[in-house]
Amino acid sequence: MTAPRLLILGLDALPWRVLTPMMEAGAAPRLRALVESGCSGVLRSTVPHQTPAAWTTFMTGVQPTTHGIVNWQHYDAATNSLRFNNVECFAGKTIYERFSQSGRRVGVVMQPVTFPPFKVNGFLLSGFDSPGVSEPFAWPRELEAEILKLCPRHGENLGLEEHWQGASGAVDDATFAANLELLNERVRRVTKLSLDLNARNPVDVLMVYFQDPDLLLHRARRWSVPETWNESPARREAVRKFFRTLDACCGELIDAFHGANTDGYTLVLSDHGQQADAWRVRLNSILMELGFLVPAKGAAVLAEGLKRLWKKKGSQGFGVPIDWKRTRAFMPFQSCTGFVYVNLEGRQPRGSVAASDLRRVRDDVIAALREFRDPQTKANYFQEVAPLMAQGEGLNLPDIFVQPAAGVEFVRKAKAGEFAFPTKRPFAGLHDPDGLYILRGPNVRVQRDTNAQIVDLAPTILAMCGEAVPSYMEGRALSECFAEPLTVTTLPFAWESREAGDAYSAEGAAAVEKRLADLGYLD
Repeated sequence: MTAPRLLILGLDALPWRVLTPMMEAGAAPRLRALVESGCSGVLRSTVPHQTPAAWTTFMTGVQPTTHGIVNWQHYDAATNSLRFNNVECFAGKTIYERFSQSGRRVGVVMQPVTFPPFKVNGFLLSGFDSPGVSEPFAWPRELEAEILKLCPRHGENLGLEEHWQGASGAVDDATFAANLELLNERVRRVTKLSLDLNARNPVDVLMVYFQDPDLLLHRARRWSVPETWNESPARREAVRKFFRTLDACCGELIDAFHGANTDGYTLVLSDHGQQADAWRVRLNSILMELGFLVPAKGAAVLAEGLKRLWKKKGSQGFGVPIDWKRTRAFMPFQSCTGFVYVNLEGRQPRGSVAASDLRRVRDDVIAALREFRDPQTKANYFQEVAPLMAQGEGLNLPDIFVQPAAGVEFVRKAKAGEFAFPTKRPFAGLHDPDGLYILRGPNVRVQRDTNAQIVDLAPTILAMCGEAVPSYMEGRALSECFAEPLTVTTLPFAWESREAGDAYSAEGAAAVEKRLADLGYLD
């Protein structure tokens, strides 16, 4: 029996609260047809609900506490510094490598957290965390020259933000429309490149990723939802034009990949959703107010300044010089989820908390954060505060995670007496945990509101395509999506670790840092 073909379309950050009104407005007829002929629902993201964590979970079938990717940046406790994550930082084989091992041909186009490009039985193009076309961006490497011939503007596929003109709240309607036309052009470019590559190198499993919904909603959510899109009919129509482009390109990929064959699967998914942006919360300011993070004073200020000048790392970026000898907890990077580390002896270079006191200090921080209310506004900025229990060995994950209240994102820089401030981008979107999925294919039920988690997709994909599911996968096969329950063959398999490494050159890291900062992912 021939194994079914599988087309995966990644529509980053797209929630039902945006897609459903677009379908009802006639801007997404192909996606609506998928919904009406398949199984769909909310797809709950990971903790954190952030692109690198969620897409790595999609590829590996395990949670961030096992694969180790919680942010774009990885906190290196030994040096108290940050570096960018890459495929060498997470453990476990991806579904693409598993399909390759079983002899299926695989194509992956633009998915994040695939840099540096790794070996598959087919082709792989790294996503927007790839620095650019001057560094490795495809497997096999000899394919790169062919890609640049097929798509001379492939560099813009990796990084489009630098071509965007101004903030959406400040530009006129013509400039706004021109910015969105950049997204339309990239959607069409990535679609054509994917079709050309598959025509030249036919595959059984094709994944095509579109970053564009995420960029749109980060820059222009206000004109993408019914509650506010009528404020500007011109911008509303520019957004609808984008969705018509995206929808048509999804339809073109479905038609070309499956043709008249009705035995194949199509899976559409987003890694998280988008909500209205409202507040930035200085979690380190709160830790300072609670006495866990201690600013340097007197001679300690001079000592800290000299260390930063000498080492060019340490407490840079925290907004205040830190007295590490007295600091017990801190947050090292910006994220939609707040991540707090205890300043542990033997882990941090200037740790102040003995290993025997780790749990006590961690629990004290959790209790204090749960009780905290802004002294000025009495606001509670936290939905949940809890320990982050790492499942993998040597992952150096945070000790505490803090899920934000609606509309809140955490920033790293502390400012004495200031705990929160309104966003400067009220027109923009902010990540939230609820993405979406749509699945159509043989034996798939026609039903809606069948909710799932993104960690469930890897075992579901493997099982429905007749592949064994490794026993370590933490999701479950979604049998409720099928008229006849899936047959799941479990593969007793140990968790494969990778050798951690830093795959970025200094120039490449700088390029990715600018790109992520332009998207608002770095403070």
